[in-house]
Amino acid sequence: SRGPSERLRTAPLCLAGAASIAATEPPLAGMWGAGDALLAMDAQGGRLQIACQLVRFAPLRLDAQGRFSTAAQVETLSLRLPEEDEAEEAARPAKLAGRIADGTAELVLTVDGQAPRNVRLVLGQRGKPARCL
Repeated sequence: SRGPSERLRTAPLCLAGAASIAATEPPLAGMWGAGDALLAMDAQGGRLQIACQLVRFAPLRLDAQGRFSTAAQVETLSLRLPEEDEAEEAARPAKLAGRIADGTAELVLTVDGQAPRNVRLVLGQRGKPARCL
Protein backbone atom coordinates (compact mmCIF):
# COMPACT_ATOMS: atom_id res chain seq x y z
CA SER A 1 0.00 0.00 0.00
CA ARG A 2 1.21 3.51 -0.81
CA GLY A 3 1.55 6.06 1.94
CA PRO A 4 -0.12 9.52 1.93
CA SER A 5 3.00 11.31 0.66
CA GLU A 6 3.32 8.94 -2.33
CA ARG A 7 -0.36 9.42 -3.24
CA LEU A 8 0.12 13.21 -3.16
CA ARG A 9 3.11 12.97 -5.50
CA THR A 10 1.13 11.01 -8.11
CA ALA A 11 -2.02 13.22 -7.95
CA PRO A 12 -0.61 15.86 -10.35
CA LEU A 13 0.14 13.12 -12.89
CA CYS A 14 -3.46 11.89 -12.72
CA LEU A 15 -4.78 15.43 -13.20
CA ALA A 16 -2.43 16.06 -16.11
CA GLY A 17 -3.59 12.84 -17.76
CA ALA A 18 -7.25 13.84 -17.38
CA ALA A 19 -6.54 17.27 -18.88
CA SER A 20 -4.82 15.76 -21.91
CA ILE A 21 -7.75 13.39 -22.48
CA ALA A 22 -10.17 16.36 -22.47
CA ALA A 23 -7.94 18.28 -24.89
CA THR A 24 -7.91 15.38 -27.36
CA GLU A 25 -11.68 14.85 -27.46
CA PRO A 26 -13.04 14.87 -31.00
CA PRO A 27 -14.24 18.20 -32.34
CA LEU A 28 -17.91 19.07 -32.18
CA ALA A 29 -20.04 17.88 -35.12
CA GLY A 30 -23.67 18.32 -36.11
CA MET A 31 -26.20 20.67 -37.69
CA TRP A 32 -28.10 23.50 -36.00
CA GLY A 33 -30.61 25.89 -37.52
CA ALA A 34 -33.28 28.55 -36.98
CA GLY A 35 -34.74 31.36 -39.08
CA ASP A 36 -32.29 32.45 -41.77
CA ALA A 37 -29.28 30.73 -40.16
CA LEU A 38 -27.73 27.30 -40.64
CA LEU A 39 -24.67 25.94 -38.81
CA ALA A 40 -22.90 22.75 -39.92
CA MET A 41 -19.78 21.39 -38.20
CA ASP A 42 -17.61 18.33 -38.67
CA ALA A 43 -14.02 17.22 -38.08
CA GLN A 44 -12.76 19.63 -40.79
CA GLY A 45 -14.39 22.73 -39.29
CA GLY A 46 -17.60 24.64 -39.47
CA ARG A 47 -19.74 26.74 -41.76
CA LEU A 48 -22.36 29.18 -40.56
CA GLN A 49 -24.64 30.88 -43.04
CA ILE A 50 -26.58 33.87 -41.76
CA ALA A 51 -28.61 35.64 -44.44
CA CYS A 52 -26.05 36.25 -47.22
CA GLN A 53 -22.91 35.82 -45.12
CA LEU A 54 -20.89 32.60 -44.99
CA VAL A 55 -18.67 32.17 -41.93
CA ARG A 56 -15.92 29.50 -42.00
CA PHE A 57 -13.95 28.39 -38.95
CA ALA A 58 -11.69 25.61 -37.64
CA PRO A 59 -13.09 22.63 -35.69
CA LEU A 60 -14.50 23.66 -32.31
CA ARG A 61 -13.59 22.20 -28.97
CA LEU A 62 -15.77 23.36 -26.11
CA ASP A 63 -14.67 24.07 -22.55
CA ALA A 64 -16.39 22.40 -19.57
CA GLN A 65 -19.28 24.91 -19.72
CA GLY A 66 -19.77 24.45 -23.48
CA ARG A 67 -18.16 27.80 -24.40
CA PHE A 68 -15.81 28.57 -27.26
CA SER A 69 -14.17 31.47 -29.06
CA THR A 70 -12.47 31.16 -32.42
CA ALA A 71 -11.18 33.15 -35.36
CA ALA A 72 -13.28 32.96 -38.51
CA GLN A 73 -13.48 34.22 -42.08
CA VAL A 74 -16.64 35.87 -43.46
CA GLU A 75 -17.61 36.00 -47.13
CA THR A 76 -20.60 37.73 -48.66
CA LEU A 77 -22.52 35.32 -50.86
CA SER A 78 -23.81 36.46 -54.22
CA LEU A 79 -24.33 35.08 -57.68
CA ARG A 80 -22.38 36.93 -60.33
CA LEU A 81 -22.64 36.58 -64.05
CA PRO A 82 -19.39 35.45 -65.72
CA GLU A 83 -19.20 38.64 -67.82
CA GLU A 84 -19.27 40.88 -64.75
CA ASP A 85 -15.87 42.45 -64.35
CA GLU A 86 -16.05 43.02 -60.61
CA ALA A 87 -13.32 41.72 -58.37
CA GLU A 88 -14.54 39.14 -55.89
CA GLU A 89 -14.85 40.39 -52.36
CA ALA A 90 -12.14 38.95 -50.15
CA ALA A 91 -13.01 37.08 -46.99
CA ARG A 92 -12.91 39.33 -43.93
CA PRO A 93 -11.56 38.24 -40.54
CA ALA A 94 -14.12 37.78 -37.79
CA LYS A 95 -14.57 36.29 -34.35
CA LEU A 96 -17.17 33.66 -33.51
CA ALA A 97 -17.87 33.00 -29.84
CA GLY A 98 -20.65 31.43 -27.86
CA ARG A 99 -21.95 28.47 -25.95
CA ILE A 100 -23.30 25.14 -27.17
CA ALA A 101 -25.22 23.06 -24.63
CA ASP A 102 -28.46 21.11 -24.28
CA GLY A 103 -29.12 21.09 -28.03
CA THR A 104 -28.85 24.87 -28.38
CA ALA A 105 -26.09 26.97 -29.92
CA GLU A 106 -25.96 30.61 -28.79
CA LEU A 107 -23.48 32.43 -31.01
CA VAL A 108 -22.07 35.94 -31.36
CA LEU A 109 -20.49 36.84 -34.69
CA THR A 110 -18.24 39.90 -34.63
CA VAL A 111 -16.96 41.35 -37.92
CA ASP A 112 -14.90 44.55 -38.03
CA GLY A 113 -17.05 47.53 -38.93
CA GLN A 114 -20.34 45.77 -38.12
CA ALA A 115 -22.43 45.47 -34.98
CA PRO A 116 -22.10 42.02 -33.34
CA ARG A 117 -24.81 39.64 -34.45
CA ASN A 118 -26.41 37.22 -31.96
CA VAL A 119 -27.86 33.96 -33.24
CA ARG A 120 -29.65 31.18 -31.35
CA LEU A 121 -29.85 27.83 -33.16
CA VAL A 122 -31.36 24.44 -32.32
CA LEU A 123 -29.64 21.08 -32.93
CA GLY A 124 -31.28 19.07 -35.70
CA GLN A 125 -33.31 21.98 -37.09
CA ARG A 126 -32.60 23.35 -40.53
CA GLY A 127 -32.60 27.08 -41.03
CA LYS A 128 -33.59 28.58 -44.36
CA PRO A 129 -30.72 30.82 -45.45
CA ALA A 130 -31.60 33.54 -47.95
CA ARG A 131 -31.03 33.09 -51.67
CA CYS A 132 -28.35 35.64 -52.34
CA LEU A 133 -28.10 37.50 -55.63
